[in-house]
Amino acid sequence: SGPVPVLWDGGPIEVQAPRSEARLAAAWVRSLARAASLAGLPVHHCSQEPVAWAVSRVAPEDAAACARLLEGVCGHGPCVLAIDDLPAVLTSVSSAMGQLRCDEAWKGVLRGALAAGVVLVVANPGRFTLPSASMGVFSTRVLRAQSVDAALHAGIDSRSVVRLGAAEALVEAGGQE
Repeated sequence: SGPVPVLWDGGPIEVQAPRSEARLAAAWVRSLARAASLAGLPVHHCSQEPVAWAVSRVAPEDAAACARLLEGVCGHGPCVLAIDDLPAVLTSVSSAMGQLRCDEAWKGVLRGALAAGVVLVVANPGRFTLPSASMGVFSTRVLRAQSVDAALHAGIDSRSVVRLGAAEALVEAGGQE
């Protein structure tokens, strides 16, 4: 069977990929965020690469700007918060404000995004985690798991692991693979 079209429910999306494929994960985040911008949602983008269609952009290494973005984005909904490399952003923010405050800021985004109309589109390269690791917030996960071990860490049944092509991924939407 060939590729199956993915219907996006408009909810938050997490891209999980190996660290070695961080650029691919970031490209997917940019593509998904661009689609949302074409649908009329303003995009706040945390990325190394500027894009003309984002209303704001902060670089992951600018800890103060990232912290302001995390602490204030829920006040700007409806919008999209696109993060190309979540671990890099959280490392940067925690180095500036401390781990506890960083964790509180990120959890505040996860808790408040839906009510504020903020759509999260986030790449999490280097980490395969169960949906519960992010408080079950992400209704859609794009998984670039190419090994049974990675799939198990992501909560995917090992029988679902297939050899993926250069730009292919498993998509889990609403708990369905």
